[in-house]
Amino acid sequence: MAFQLSPLGCSKRVTARKHLHVYWQSPGYPKRYPLNISCTLELFYPKKFTNGVIHVTFQTPSRIYAKNDTVCWGDRLVIAERPKFANRQV
Repeated sequence: MAFQLSPLGCSKRVTARKHLHVYWQSPGYPKRYPLNISCTLELFYPKKFTNGVIHVTFQTPSRIYAKNDTVCWGDRLVIAERPKFANRQV
């Protein structure tokens, strides 16, 4: 199953299941983000999954900017084991 998110609903919570594919893009792509927007994609694994793999692919020319980049310093990819670590940068 695939999800395509719109600018008005750019945050999404997804519970993993076998063969799930999630397609997610920046709001308004390829134009600039709207001002003061924050979008989050959260992926949850059910307890019955003892292990799993998350594969993240960025479509060219997209990229996650470095924190000191003057273009868009707020973009980041965060991978956390538990919700309490969700704001920690990896």
